Amino acid sequence: MKKKIIILIASISVCVVCGVTALIVGLTAGARNNGGDGGIGGNGGNSENNGGGNVVVAPPATYHNNFTVEKSIDGQAKTVSIGDEIKYNIVVSNKSDAKLLVTITDEIPEHTTYVSGGQSKTNSTLSWEICVDGNDSETLTYTVKVNADESLLNHEEIDATTLRAGEKEATCETLYIANTFNNADREAITYGIKTLAYNDRLDGLSVLRQMYHSAFSIAPNITGLPSEILDAVFETTSTEAGLAYRTMTIPTLYGGSEVSEELDVNFKGERELPEEKDLIEGDVIIAEFEESFEVYVFDGENLIALQDGYQEHSVQEVLSKIPSAKRFVAMRPSITLSLAHYGEYFKIDENLTLEQKVLLSTAKAYLNRGFRLQYDDTRMNYPYKASSDRGEFRWQIGQYNPEDYTTQNWGYINCAAFTYEVYRTALGMDLGDLYMTERLTKYYTNGGQIGAPMYPYCYNPNVNADSVERENVRTQFYATLEAGDLIIVRRNNSTGHVLMYLGNNLAINSSGSSCAYDDTETFESSIRYVNTDAYLFDRTTNNYIFRSDGYISQLSIVRPLDIYDGQIPENALNRLENLDNILAEKLSSHPEGKTVNAGDDITFSFHIKNLGNTDKTLTITDVIPANTVFKSASNNASVQDQQNISWTLTVKAGESVVVSYVVEARGETGSVIYGANAKIGGVTFTCPKIFIKNTLTQQQQQAIRNIALGYLQNNTQGLSRLELISEIYKQAGLDDPFASVTEEEIRASFFKETSSGLAYGKNLWELKRDGSCYNMLVDGLYGGRNVFTPQQYTEASKVNTDRSRLPRELSLTIGDVLLAKFSTSETCYIYIGEGQFLNVSTSEIAEDTYNADTRLTRMISARHYYCVLRPSQMMTQD
Repeated sequence: MKKKIIILIASISVCVVCGVTALIVGLTAGARNNGGDGGIGGNGGNSENNGGGNVVVAPPATYHNNFTVEKSIDGQAKTVSIGDEIKYNIVVSNKSDAKLLVTITDEIPEHTTYVSGGQSKTNSTLSWEICVDGNDSETLTYTVKVNADESLLNHEEIDATTLRAGEKEATCETLYIANTFNNADREAITYGIKTLAYNDRLDGLSVLRQMYHSAFSIAPNITGLPSEILDAVFETTSTEAGLAYRTMTIPTLYGGSEVSEELDVNFKGERELPEEKDLIEGDVIIAEFEESFEVYVFDGENLIALQDGYQEHSVQEVLSKIPSAKRFVAMRPSITLSLAHYGEYFKIDENLTLEQKVLLSTAKAYLNRGFRLQYDDTRMNYPYKASSDRGEFRWQIGQYNPEDYTTQNWGYINCAAFTYEVYRTALGMDLGDLYMTERLTKYYTNGGQIGAPMYPYCYNPNVNADSVERENVRTQFYATLEAGDLIIVRRNNSTGHVLMYLGNNLAINSSGSSCAYDDTETFESSIRYVNTDAYLFDRTTNNYIFRSDGYISQLSIVRPLDIYDGQIPENALNRLENLDNILAEKLSSHPEGKTVNAGDDITFSFHIKNLGNTDKTLTITDVIPANTVFKSASNNASVQDQQNISWTLTVKAGESVVVSYVVEARGETGSVIYGANAKIGGVTFTCPKIFIKNTLTQQQQQAIRNIALGYLQNNTQGLSRLELISEIYKQAGLDDPFASVTEEEIRASFFKETSSGLAYGKNLWELKRDGSCYNMLVDGLYGGRNVFTPQQYTEASKVNTDRSRLPRELSLTIGDVLLAKFSTSETCYIYIGEGQFLNVSTSEIAEDTYNADTRLTRMISARHYYCVLRPSQMMTQD
């Protein structure tokens, strides 16, 4: 059956009676076939002419009741924001052979304003009078706009009024007014989701928060295990957390076989199963099944499973399982976010200079990789030397491109260091020593020693400024601002913040959160987008420049491009030309911290995802690393002299491609395999180094796991700590790793208490690289709040320490030992695989209360120190 959208001329009285003339019927048919989606006063088109100019005489239309009428919301997604438009669709289907004549009326909903549609409008009533061919259907539409009244966000609803068509009635779903993403917001969160495509992060909810941070510099307060969230959502006694989750719940999309209907009074609307039309980008589904909990986020096309890494599933595949869920909830995080909506998203257009384009493409590359590179470092509790920035020297400056994978080279990077790094990477431009916030605010906002061309704008906020002055400041600010400019605010305590402007009311900055010695550690993507209007001029934000306390004392725009006369690096040009909207990584089968035996295979893989709307052709090249021998490659690679390997491939819009090659490790114990010579689209990519050191085989690791689990059930000898670990190794047929060293010697072998070069020396620790057991330490997996390495760290060289930024389970091997000193106690764990540590600190052996990733995350905030030991590295290699 064909469907058509009808447009009728309001001034024609259509089919007034059953005996209407054939001419009028012909005119209305022509209007129906040739018109668009017109509203009041729309243009109806021409009459039909069938051969020889003869008018076709159609049967007259009649009033009858053999028809159906349906009313729906175009693209409805349960919630709508103030100011959004709502389009209603009306479908009339004639079920008889006779032409149908019908009059239709509908009411404009409360809390909305009429925009378009309808043949006629009287006050709030819209009406149509239409003819529908036999066994055909017609579609009518009208559009309204939600009133721009912020009070409506307080749980107001838009009830679809009852439509009348002849003697029949129809209605449609209620919409709920709540903070909801607009189209640009949806593009932003989609990009944020896709940049996490190849994550190896902690858990699904951590990944979810990272996605929102990347897109909006703000994340939903969804924390804990999925089971804990569902417990709070469906609690019987109201708590603050449960209320927050229920507020975030998409109206009506909740339930499950084990959820009592008595709890429905806590939610909006009667429960129902989610359909694809109900979802928008960024929505989250958490479901409990018989043996699993699952977490998904919607990217606009697929539902992404976050519980076991990033896995794309069709929406129908996931939603078809929901009816069997014991409990489920669909959540819309935007409802509870204080979000400044984007008007347009980040675009690199042809109106920019080449230098600006290179800066912006480099900034985007940092954002794409931020979830891997930019973990917040643990700031030292005491000032380092004379610095009031308390540890900012730990951050790496001016050394690495965003494509550098290694967390040993990358940690948290502060706002000033980030802008310094973007300019250095993109343009080869050195902004001097202004890589610290303290120095940047002094030099830039006080008209320091850089030069007049750097200061096109500076304003000292007037805390008593009236609305006219505030708007004048905003107007002048944006009239001055250009892409690539640095926006600097100086606070009244002499600190400050700097962002780089991208255009479209959008900036990028580095601003993570520090972890603390308690259960409140947060590890956020520190490189994020910022809505400049919200950050600077929104009176509700903490950074509002006209705050009554005068917190922001200066607002400046700095333009380094005014004095730029350098040569743009080749890497930066290639990044702009080849990698815009491309997410690319080089990964290895042995992530950071893993070791191999000589003779083991290693797989290097290249993951390419095209986030853009057009196909992209890229060339990938690599050099087979030293201390390896090439074995094989995928995807018709070109291999020359067993040393150089390359691919040329086309990645279709929205799709991903993975290519790989395999090598065999060759070399002496202690040899290093570097993966630093790869290029994707002419841009250099790296992946972690791999050490050839004595590593337990899979059989040996399984033996250790089995024996350790046996001690978990039966520890009649009362063993604990390193003594127990020695016994586990011996029973697995391995050498005793601690046969010739005491526990005190092990402890003293790694860290010593020191006060050298520090303003305060209490409880500060230095790594000892000359300790007798140092070779047992897993490369980079050590740290703690008060650990530092002065031999690698000087103000002059600005080189970061090599301690771990965010240790993860993927770096571990079964049999690894974790030692940590928090405040007064020192704890000891052995890793047994499958996300488990055993706590062997006392003879009461138990599974760790945290999974392995969470335990390692907590180690960063160890009050004194932590380290991961791999005893096999000290054993004699067979």
